[in-house]
Amino acid sequence: MTTNGLLISSNSPQSSQMTPVISVNRREIVEECPLEPRMRQDRHRLIWAPAGALAIQTDGQDWVLPPTRALWIPPGVTCRSRALGTRVLYRVGIAVEGSPVQWRKTTSVAVSPLIRELISFLGRQRGAREVRRDAERLLLDLLGAGEVEAIDVPLPRDPRALAVAEALIDAPDDGRDLGAWGSEVGASIRTLARLFASETGMTFVQWRPQVRMRAALVLLADGERVGTVARRVGYAGPSAFTTAFRRAMGCSPGEWVAEFA
Repeated sequence: MTTNGLLISSNSPQSSQMTPVISVNRREIVEECPLEPRMRQDRHRLIWAPAGALAIQTDGQDWVLPPTRALWIPPGVTCRSRALGTRVLYRVGIAVEGSPVQWRKTTSVAVSPLIRELISFLGRQRGAREVRRDAERLLLDLLGAGEVEAIDVPLPRDPRALAVAEALIDAPDDGRDLGAWGSEVGASIRTLARLFASETGMTFVQWRPQVRMRAALVLLADGERVGTVARRVGYAGPSAFTTAFRRAMGCSPGEWVAEFA
């Protein structure tokens, strides 16, 4: 179902200012179906799934989004996405002109319970122009004022650091330190540390947990047990994994699965 908002001009008797168009597409999907959101140069996109997780690849970044986060994608940014453990996907299109939110890079944002309800409401609501206009404005206000969060895995550009990054994405349980990786890719610890910090915006110590959380969300959405997930993403046991997961997600793995997966 697709429902389009209306662009209300400043001389309309129903509005004293312009309200940007918001379109919401609610799509029923097959689990783990590859998705290719169409690009429009005049719209931002917000991609969100109310259950499970979304894996999205954009230029130089690799994201996994639980239901508590959505991904803002500005015009001109291509992406590939895949649904994990969910059968519903929302794509929110937001007109560039007049939108108070103008993030110019891909951004992960927190999805509060009210934002969830507004997206769902706009996806099914027809008619009632003034009610819809108010809901659109409230959604944009909440997005603009909301907490920006990220579970993304930015990739370094240098071939040596990139080789380390890609190997750890493929095997997040690999516990080797930068010294061991340096011997394999032909770089010193100092060089690899500098490359991760300068090209990903994170130290290696900060970057590796992002990879592990990304992998953990995929496994949890696939129905794996917490203990199995902990082992497969490189933690010594469920307790250490739960502590790290709670720090990143604000809840335990079991709570996340019960509410979202």
